[in-house]
Amino acid sequence: KRLLLLVVVAFVSLTTLNAQILSTQNWNATMTVANATDAVYDGPVAIDQDGSVFISGSHTKGALINEDVEIFAPSGSKGSYIIKYDSEGVAEWGTVLDGNATITSMTVDSKGVLYVAANFTGAVTVYDAYYEEFQSIGEDGVTGAFIAKYLVDGTLEYVRTIIPIIDPEIEATFMYGLSGETPSFNIYKIQAEGSN
Repeated sequence: KRLLLLVVVAFVSLTTLNAQILSTQNWNATMTVANATDAVYDGPVAIDQDGSVFISGSHTKGALINEDVEIFAPSGSKGSYIIKYDSEGVAEWGTVLDGNATITSMTVDSKGVLYVAANFTGAVTVYDAYYEEFQSIGEDGVTGAFIAKYLVDGTLEYVRTIIPIIDPEIEATFMYGLSGETPSFNIYKIQAEGSN
């Protein structure tokens, strides 16, 4: 048993070592902030079949990614960002979700179309990569989730919201909870398969 265990451990160690030696880093990117209050937090990442990388996160200040791509500061205290890098690490486009929205999942289909899932509270404006087209969702006191679809060039095709509605008859039975809890809807994972 010990010999078998030793062989298994040695095989796993060699496999891990080979994976570390054979993998190479082609590029990296960083976002630098002036001080600790200018916070940038990372979020989900998605990679398409051509090697383009989509990163996301939340931020409190704007950032210039390169001469062509800028992430605008949120109008309030918080926003979320999305940046698309090509396979060589060049930022192609970026955009923001202006308002209290947290990106929870991203996926890319076989055509390079990006789907972004997020939870939100209050009013949120979802922009395209050019800050020309946008869709506004939510309002004060509204909590829900949404899925946004971005085409390869960063065009915002649609935003679909999911907002739970309280049924007064169910609320009267206290099935929502005794402490005034309200129903909520959160998206934790979306996945593309082919072009679906």
